[in-house]
Amino acid sequence: MLKYKFIFHKFLFIMCSVILYNSTAIASESIGSGAYYDNCVLYLKNERHINLTSTNLKFWDAKLSIINKNKPKKGRVAIIEIPNGQYKIYGHVALVTSVDTKGKKQSITVEEANYPKHGYWRRTVVGKNIREVERKMNIRGYYQP
Repeated sequence: MLKYKFIFHKFLFIMCSVILYNSTAIASESIGSGAYYDNCVLYLKNERHINLTSTNLKFWDAKLSIINKNKPKKGRVAIIEIPNGQYKIYGHVALVTSVDTKGKKQSITVEEANYPKHGYWRRTVVGKNIREVERKMNIRGYYQP
């Protein structure tokens, strides 16, 4: 089920969507756009000032090669697989901005560019536990700058 809710706040038009999949909530919110709206790596390097490796991170294999942590933590970069389609060879990266491991519902929030579409996005996924959330987000590991 997909719902769109439009909010007018501080003269910004923000699109929010909530998707429920097997009792896992996925919420995406537009947080704007900029020069790197179509490149997740350049967004993290240049807009968020994340010190990524000097490796060319264009392709999935390169993104996989920088994984150095296996647990989510604020400030780490989530390495996200795109399981099918034309962008599978590239994969995705996103900045972890929040992790909640307490209670019956746990969550990870990331900020990213070019996912689910062009622009800058904040996405929160909630599940029964963090491993379920990581599976739903296709997170394969993390990079600690």
